[in-house]
Amino acid sequence: MSIKQIIYVSEETVVFDRLRLVAMLQKVRETNSRTGVTGVLLHSHGRFAQCIEGEQDAIDSLYLRISGDPRHTNVVKLQEVIVSSRCFSQWTMGCVSVLESEILRLSTSQWQRVVADHVSGRPWVSPGFVLMESLWTAYHDAQL
Repeated sequence: MSIKQIIYVSEETVVFDRLRLVAMLQKVRETNSRTGVTGVLLHSHGRFAQCIEGEQDAIDSLYLRISGDPRHTNVVKLQEVIVSSRCFSQWTMGCVSVLESEILRLSTSQWQRVVADHVSGRPWVSPGFVLMESLWTAYHDAQL
């Protein structure tokens, strides 16, 4: 079965302090568990970068809701691909706070999938995805 993966960045329109972020994550994780969605969310000083993955209909529906959610604006899709397996299968929605500069680096990274990834067995990944995955690996022990 193929998995759809979308990665986007956005800016919050309401302040997501730790309490608001944790409350949102609790609801999102329950919903994602029911719908089979996995992924990670990186947050920093009013900015988000998120990877969502799952069955195509579930991801299309979720991204439509995300795009229309008034709690954030300037939603920019960086990558939309079909992958053979999930990259964040253990996380109904992992979340970490990162440096603002790292969100900006993700926003300006190259997202065309051109890099051979022989280590994990994936035939190709984008430099932007490699950066997102490395940030998750570096920070995931401090997740919310």
